[in-house]
Amino acid sequence: MNSIKRAVLLFIQKHERLQRILLWKNNSFVKIVGKNNYTGSPFRYKNCHIEIKGNNNTLDISTAAMLKQCKIVINGDNNHLKIMSGSIIEDSIFLLADHNNAVSIGMNCYVIKCLFSINEETKIVIGESCLMGRADIRTSDNHSIIDQASNLRINKSSDVQIGNQVWISNGAVIMKGVKIDCGSIVGAASVVTKDVPSNVIVAGVPAKVVRENIRWIHERI
Repeated sequence: MNSIKRAVLLFIQKHERLQRILLWKNNSFVKIVGKNNYTGSPFRYKNCHIEIKGNNNTLDISTAAMLKQCKIVINGDNNHLKIMSGSIIEDSIFLLADHNNAVSIGMNCYVIKCLFSINEETKIVIGESCLMGRADIRTSDNHSIIDQASNLRINKSSDVQIGNQVWISNGAVIMKGVKIDCGSIVGAASVVTKDVPSNVIVAGVPAKVVRENIRWIHERI
């Protein structure tokens, strides 16, 4: 990034009103209530809906990344969404509630019609070159389950980690606390409740390994 572009983005970062105007010019709706909230370059959004209520929240959309027809709702403080260069996110929803949550999507990913739900100081970390369609990825059940004997909650929220070049198929659900290693595939309509090793296919409810020692590429050969 040259010095002029950097200076312009720094100027935009310091002026929330200007951020809103430029987003509106790019056919995006934005409502921000609070202080020190940053939406990043307004030119990285197209037809998006952004609502932020809280303080010190950031949307960091890198150069050559793009969000199209996405909805981002943040309620709380110190929440962060980061999309790395080359990634395209379409028609997806990001819901960050409470404080100190984070979503990070690596370089050159393609995500369409997915739901990301993050609560209670957790994070979703997605590696590079991933492919996801109509997936539901969440770090929380959004409600408490209480053990009657101890009166303690038994379903605490937990991070989700997805490695490089993971393919998550149509309708899959990735539950809290799951780690999916590099190169694996999650079958359509599967519910993943446990960790997935690298270079396997998992499928079913709950998802189980159905094929090992695989790799996948975008091209049909």
